[in-house]
Amino acid sequence: MCHDPRGILMATRSYSGAQPYFPDEDRAEIMAAVEDILVSGSMTQGPYLKRFEAAAAEMAGTRYALGVNSGGTALEIALEAVNVKGKDVIVPTETFVATANSVVRAGGRPIFADLRLNDLAISESTIAAVKTPNTAAVIIVHMFGLMSSEIAAIQDYCRKEGLVLIEDAAHAHGASFCGRPAGSLGQIGCFSYYATKVLTTGEGGVITTSDDRLAEQVRRIRDHGRQTGGSVFDYAGNNFRLAEIPAAIGVVQQRRLAEIVAHRRRIAAVYRNILHNAPYMYLVDPVPHDEHSYWRYAILLDKGIDRQTVQRVLLDQINARVTWMYEPLCHQQPLYAHQAENAVSLPVAESVVGRLINLPTHSYIDEQGATDIAHTLYDCVAGLARHA
Repeated sequence: MCHDPRGILMATRSYSGAQPYFPDEDRAEIMAAVEDILVSGSMTQGPYLKRFEAAAAEMAGTRYALGVNSGGTALEIALEAVNVKGKDVIVPTETFVATANSVVRAGGRPIFADLRLNDLAISESTIAAVKTPNTAAVIIVHMFGLMSSEIAAIQDYCRKEGLVLIEDAAHAHGASFCGRPAGSLGQIGCFSYYATKVLTTGEGGVITTSDDRLAEQVRRIRDHGRQTGGSVFDYAGNNFRLAEIPAAIGVVQQRRLAEIVAHRRRIAAVYRNILHNAPYMYLVDPVPHDEHSYWRYAILLDKGIDRQTVQRVLLDQINARVTWMYEPLCHQQPLYAHQAENAVSLPVAESVVGRLINLPTHSYIDEQGATDIAHTLYDCVAGLARHA
């Protein structure tokens, strides 16, 4: 069983639950902005949205960033804008189901691809293995904010094959690949600003692109199909807009991006330094470490290590919340598993999903907290292995 030889029973400390980061001065600024919005009566499509979109475009290094009401909406609109109706879209099976669902809602068919072990991302070879003559697009998911070393190869492959590359950057605010920001690596990128993400507006999303035509199509889709600046509607869109109050929160959050990502990298470094030679576990933490945003810190336990016991012990001993995701895999979800094209074996994803755990990296985990978590995890896993 797990034990606590150093007596790290930190009853007064709590490491449980991802929490958004709103220091006192940010809360005061947001409340003042809310008052301003209420007094002005400009509840939507106002100045705070413009400021938020400008900050998000700067983050992503793109000409455009367009706010919408969720990350799932961002994906759906992006897929509709590039026109995947009646076509196949390659999606990693290890992702939140919203990625695949967005393909369906845009009129396409998700085709699930396997992963590479070292970064839990699709690769050129796993894309090529499932590509069909009807494939129109590829979605790369920057899982946990990790940036795959395969991105350049995937970009080249998509160019060669005439495929649109879409980034699901829900976990990757502030991450980069070879100095280029997440959100600028494909034709179009999608960020989530859900409550638990690196940056949050509560609910919200952003679509990034430097393509004039795609940006205009996104604007139309999110606003009922309205032509820019008028009352003429020539497309069956809907209301997917982001309101002013969440946009005001986003303005303040974007200003904290560098601070928040730097903190997450420091916490990841604590885990890495303590656990890099730990037996019975594998750190999903590829180099270069300073380009990841570390939404959470991913570890694969050896087979036979009961992660539910690990979860319970860390919660009981130091009030630390260990999670895992996303299970079942997309191709195993009831929505997709019955479809003949999804009756496939994706061996890497299937081998890791039951062994994956995530350690917290949010702003209320300090370096001492990360140290406590890492040492407790080390001892717990070693104890379970001895008694296996």
